[in-house]
Amino acid sequence: MPVDRKQALRRLCWGVFTTLLFAGSADCDLSLAVQSPPMVIAKAGSNVILNVSFAGAQNPLIQWSAGALPIVTWVVSPNTLDIAPNYAGVVSLMPNGSLVFSNVQKNYSDTYTVSVTKSGFLSMTASITLLVFAPPVCSVQSANTNLNYTCQTPGDTISILSISQLNKTFSTSGSLSLVVPPAQNLSGMAISCIANQINITQSCSVTAQAPQGVAPTVSSTLSNGNLVVTITCAIGSVPAANIIWFKGSQVLSNGGPYQISSDTTQLNITRLNLTVSDLSNYTCKLSNPFGPLQNSIQLIGPTISDSSLISNTAGTMVTLTWDVPSTSVFTGFNIQMEGPALQPSNGTNQRRKRDTGGFQTIAVMPSSARSKQISGLDPKSNYWFWIVPLAGSVTGPPSQNYSVGPECNSSLSVYSPPTVIAKAGSNVTLNVLITGAQNPIIQWYVGQLLIVNRTVSSSLPDIASNYTGVSLMGNGSLVFSNVSQNYSATYTLNITKIGFCPKVINVTLRVFARPVCSVQSANANLQYTCETPGDNVSLLSFPYLSDTTKIGSLSLSVPATQDLNGKGISCVAFQINITQSCSVTAQAPQGFLPMVSSTVSNGNLVVTITCAIGSVP
Repeated sequence: MPVDRKQALRRLCWGVFTTLLFAGSADCDLSLAVQSPPMVIAKAGSNVILNVSFAGAQNPLIQWSAGALPIVTWVVSPNTLDIAPNYAGVVSLMPNGSLVFSNVQKNYSDTYTVSVTKSGFLSMTASITLLVFAPPVCSVQSANTNLNYTCQTPGDTISILSISQLNKTFSTSGSLSLVVPPAQNLSGMAISCIANQINITQSCSVTAQAPQGVAPTVSSTLSNGNLVVTITCAIGSVPAANIIWFKGSQVLSNGGPYQISSDTTQLNITRLNLTVSDLSNYTCKLSNPFGPLQNSIQLIGPTISDSSLISNTAGTMVTLTWDVPSTSVFTGFNIQMEGPALQPSNGTNQRRKRDTGGFQTIAVMPSSARSKQISGLDPKSNYWFWIVPLAGSVTGPPSQNYSVGPECNSSLSVYSPPTVIAKAGSNVTLNVLITGAQNPIIQWYVGQLLIVNRTVSSSLPDIASNYTGVSLMGNGSLVFSNVSQNYSATYTLNITKIGFCPKVINVTLRVFARPVCSVQSANANLQYTCETPGDNVSLLSFPYLSDTTKIGSLSLSVPATQDLNGKGISCVAFQINITQSCSVTAQAPQGFLPMVSSTVSNGNLVVTITCAIGSVP
């Protein structure tokens, strides 16, 4: 068989050249082979190689270009590589001349030309088109009362887009938009968009979500000497909910002390000092195509909800810990002490100063603090500690009064749990038992308001005028008769006696009113409503109508079926550890004849015809 000497020479030359590429011993015609297809398809973010190989000449110059722009120039010997600045960190070169893209992005889509040149040899060139596709971008927005699902591949008109879960529509323009009714099964369902990009497929997904029944949160800061209270309405609804803010029944807008964020999720209240008016019920009413929902929060002043004190065995150090209610407005804490001066932390035995009497602030803690270690105590002396919450310049009621030392003999035992739950209209007792001191002073507070004060056991207590419904038992327990919801508060009991360590205890009373039921017409349907005004804890349910539950207010619209005519429909309110209910009965119009009555008024005959009523609604 005849031998192609030129082909054999090229094969021999290639083997020699690739073996001695950097040492240099080959001397042949240039050749350039392309292993990649003419068009390389890649996903954005992937690593891509434009595969080529060269042979036939010693130490050629390899250059890759995008159009007229050289992006990589490689002189094999000396081994120098020059990369264009806007391709640095993106491209690199393999020893065989292949161009490597790392984490390639869509904007690197182009036709790339490689050339192999050597003085005295015929140059060789080849081109490869790189097409990089980014994944599609999904979103869902409100379109009046509907959902608008959108899928886009910006700057890309090749991808074929589809959202098969919604319908069979395809788009080749780089953008697909579908408007659909907000069916309840779409809430929480991931809707995917598929992009077919020549020979690859990429996708994105988006999940629409109805507004959630999560209570708002509150935070407080100081800014330029002002107290700024921020209430954040729990977010998470998709599309983003439209939010309207209320203080009680008053609609709030930007102006004065109130500032609503651009996305309406936050309400900022700016005051020089916290006022009683600021401690109100705030409601955010959310709505997106899935429907409305409202969440409320009742702000309270600076308050300590729980606290403790632990002393070391030597009696020289104590650790205070505390917590605050989630609805409290506060910016920091004063740690106060009564007793002899503390020993300096450097351990020097300085003479201790006498106790000057009264509580003094020994540390100021930021709002994030929940503990404080105090050292340098004299184990032979008595000390008293408490934590005072602050909201700017306003102080709240102190925590329980803690005492350490050898002379604290009085004790306070509490029968009531830290929180007492009661139904409105019931009689409630905050039970305590005081032992260890005869005839102490007993004082009950709400915040800084003294509501009951008894100086000796035989005297009648002084009771604040707006708390005439309360009384004091001989053991110091506080009794509420026919208690109403507005008496919900944290009550602080102070017990003092000269020569004894004072005691302080907090008991929270939560009074829940019964829910209120009603039924109204909603076009051709019945709308059952159950509410617990001013209560953001009660979980409401119409068990006969639906499994749906809501906090504070529940409204259900149902067809006016005949089985509902004359049937009492109950709403159940789950209120922590108690349950209360209400009921309402819808009634069709009754077939009674109208009634007639006649009178004479100012010389005129007045005939009145009354249609028998009784239908509900």
